[in-house]
Amino acid sequence: MNDLHDKVAGALALSALGDVLGLPCEAAGLRGEVSPLVDWELSVVDGFREPAANCWNIWAPPEVTAGMRGVVSDDTAVRLVLIEPWLADAHRRGVTPTESDWRIWLRERAPESVAWREATAAESAWQWLGFYDTAAGNGGGCDDTPCFYRPGVPVCFGNFLFLELGLIDAPVASVLDQGAGVAVSGLLGRAASEAVRARSVDPGFAAWWPSDASFGERHRSLSPAEFLAVVRDEIYHGPDAPTHDLKPFDPTLQLRQISACVGYAGDEPLLAIRLLASGAGDTDTLAATLGMILGARLGHAALRGGPAGEALRLVEASTETLFGRSTGDRVRAVLGPADSIRSSG
Repeated sequence: MNDLHDKVAGALALSALGDVLGLPCEAAGLRGEVSPLVDWELSVVDGFREPAANCWNIWAPPEVTAGMRGVVSDDTAVRLVLIEPWLADAHRRGVTPTESDWRIWLRERAPESVAWREATAAESAWQWLGFYDTAAGNGGGCDDTPCFYRPGVPVCFGNFLFLELGLIDAPVASVLDQGAGVAVSGLLGRAASEAVRARSVDPGFAAWWPSDASFGERHRSLSPAEFLAVVRDEIYHGPDAPTHDLKPFDPTLQLRQISACVGYAGDEPLLAIRLLASGAGDTDTLAATLGMILGARLGHAALRGGPAGEALRLVEASTETLFGRSTGDRVRAVLGPADSIRSSG
């Protein structure tokens, strides 16, 4: 397999697995609580999904996901129904993916063939366009629905969109990322870009955020459960933590949590994914974000042969069943047709 192909496959697959691991813990995490450390035995979706689907939760109808394990939430579903179709279409049109092209495409996208997936895509596209309208001072549809864009509040939309663009080294600045969000999107995009081209498995945060990485290193004598409690008390609820009403989605807080868990995990980098999925905050986004970067470092083949291999296979199978897209399909959407895939050198 082409080396770049393997690394992008690893990034997409481990990000989806992080999303799945964090989803059952998200409700507690958003309340600022810690859950028992998740393992690679994935939960059955019936045990934790909300009765009614919404655009920020599990979009597939309950009868479709009944008894299923490895079901992703919006962190991956947005990529599957919007971002990757856009990237694939950009390849077909021969254009460079940019934020302006993304915004045009959202208004003109082709509908999905499956009813619930089209409802998912339409709702999400409407939300994104509402965010942009709000940013431009034009109001917008997100006023009456869960809105994660609030002028003056730093929320990092780069986690959803531009982190994936980092895999193809096409970073762009989002008008929705403001204040510290712009810097964090840039750092995460750089991390994804470097990870997909690196030979090392070092997740790479320690060099940029030594105080937070050393926070994790200093607490390695603690058990994972004890460490999660310390992160909750000293970082998530600490004196320097943000106080605005979108706190769990604050980019500086999320980056501190990621860095601390990477530092604690040390030479067991997959442990950092499990820690983020179990801690306080937006657990599925945190685990999916690090999963994108770490998966690119490790590569798909190595991940499939490691401790997360069976869970990874389960997530990939469930994702293909629900969205009709294999990991190979997803890689081709990101990188373009097979004859355009280059080696990562």
